[in-house]
Amino acid sequence: MGADMPVSTVVKWLKDQDEDFEWYPTTDEIIKASRDDAFELLDIRRSIGSVLDVGAGDGRVLNAFAPVNKYAIEKSLIHIRNYGDGIIPVGTDFNESTLIDKAVDVLFCNPPFSEYSGWASRIILEANARIVYLVLPVRWEENDPIAHAIKSRGAEATVLGEYTFEEADRKARAHVHLIRISLAMEEIYRGGGFFDSGEPIHTGKLNDVLRVDPFALWFRTNVEPAGGIPLEKEEEFTSTSPKIDYTPVKGMDLITRLVELYDEEIAHLIKNYQSLTHLDPSLIKELGVEVETLRSGMAKKIEGLKRLYWKELLDNMSSVTSRLTARSREGLIDRINANMSVDFTPSNAYAIVIWIIKNANKYYDSQLTEYFLELFTPDSVQYYKSTQKTYSQSGWRYTRNTSDRIKEAHRDDALRYTLEYRIVSSHYSSWAFNDHDGQASWPMKTFLNDTLTIAKNLGFSVKAREGVIFAGKKCFLYYNRDHVTNPIPAGRKTSLGKIDEVAIHKEDGFVQYLINGNWYHESYVDVPEDVLLEFKAYRKGTIHLKFDQSFIRKLNLKAAQILGWVTSPAEAHEEMGVDEEEAAKVFASSLHIPLDSSVKLLGKKGDA
Repeated sequence: MGADMPVSTVVKWLKDQDEDFEWYPTTDEIIKASRDDAFELLDIRRSIGSVLDVGAGDGRVLNAFAPVNKYAIEKSLIHIRNYGDGIIPVGTDFNESTLIDKAVDVLFCNPPFSEYSGWASRIILEANARIVYLVLPVRWEENDPIAHAIKSRGAEATVLGEYTFEEADRKARAHVHLIRISLAMEEIYRGGGFFDSGEPIHTGKLNDVLRVDPFALWFRTNVEPAGGIPLEKEEEFTSTSPKIDYTPVKGMDLITRLVELYDEEIAHLIKNYQSLTHLDPSLIKELGVEVETLRSGMAKKIEGLKRLYWKELLDNMSSVTSRLTARSREGLIDRINANMSVDFTPSNAYAIVIWIIKNANKYYDSQLTEYFLELFTPDSVQYYKSTQKTYSQSGWRYTRNTSDRIKEAHRDDALRYTLEYRIVSSHYSSWAFNDHDGQASWPMKTFLNDTLTIAKNLGFSVKAREGVIFAGKKCFLYYNRDHVTNPIPAGRKTSLGKIDEVAIHKEDGFVQYLINGNWYHESYVDVPEDVLLEFKAYRKGTIHLKFDQSFIRKLNLKAAQILGWVTSPAEAHEEMGVDEEEAAKVFASSLHIPLDSSVKLLGKKGDA
């Protein structure tokens, strides 16, 4: 579904998939009014803020609030699949989502008209936001639940304007109000200078202090006893928390099972806290209990449970995350960890999986081109036939500063080239090895691990890197040979010596080799034709690389395709001198994971 597709076409598609949910896109007039008002009261353009749209539809309201952090609660997976990189889904079904743990500056909602009262009153009661904007039928002013919610939050409701949907993208006869609910305190300055009376100065701006804390309100309504009960120690769910102990149930996928266990733990937690309401108030008073301690403890436990279960889900997505280089993986995981307040429900889990796949797919492309560009040195490339500009090599030394110049040159189309299979790179500084023992430190190890990741994404089967890397010592990365179907024949020289005998264990799925009187498992035996990369690194920061030629050809082709340097196999043949049939195969391949495979990625534990 394209972003420029007519709303009528989108609505028909939504109805065909039973995902309409009364989606009436907010008009540009309403969006502008709410955005301008929020910028005026909060000034979030200068201090990057955050906006949550409940029932976000196609994301048009959120996109209008750029460049703030944008979060969506949206039930339609069709809409979610088409969100850009800047919109993060933090919920799907509104009835299964909590708002009290999602702290934002602005919450916007254009609710289904048939359910406007329930949505609006609950949003006002639970919103952890400084301002709430609601698009409601004009009769909202006579609605008791909404009035009660506003009073409970000590809030102020202001009608910013009356609008109609008669000329909207999806027409309706309804007349609506755009309402601002101010949940935060007004910013007030007090004078005190020599000529100042000291009178308070009302700025008309809102600070970040809420009039009534939404969790405190919920706690007081649902849990809080007459007194409280002390927590001897506030427990936290940290990285040392126990793993979730669960037994897979036949016919139940991973998400369903995890959600079932999560719901059981949350219900048990709330039941325990609610049981405190039956204690004698006089006993609680004698114990000197603080309700605030109880409330904060419960909030921490709920937050910890969410993080624990989201982490378990992410741990089972290795089929996605294992294809990311170190830098890409860190960027994706950081964004996920920053949004673990998402409610752990089946629909949310699938929405998050879709978001992860979409973002991972973007990383798969960018990390390959980044890897390709960082291998550039003037002596290790062949320029395209059509490249007009030449790059001066006088006084050249590849450093991080020149890396920026190279990227600038690429943007200007000054450089188009293929990498040679032999490269001498100075990308690594002198601290690539530990001073005390000469072992490679994290930059060198990261490069080698990233090489394996890129090769895997290009369709090669690779072996995990083993052994210690020392300065000045030749080392290897290997392809993963299927020894049962393609065993190394006797008489061949290997990394351990000459093979005297071969034992194939087909039923057990492995091979043993007799070398110098000892039997070795296949994982220890390698031959030169299985080498992906031969490398030797030095303390001065240079690394000598010798890639397998089939890998470097495929890397050159895929990078050229992604960067737009060539647009067809025929052009690749002309510019790069590669076989057109080989280029066609690379062009037809994709690094991406289809969104439709999201459910398959989350089978039972261990399947990923």
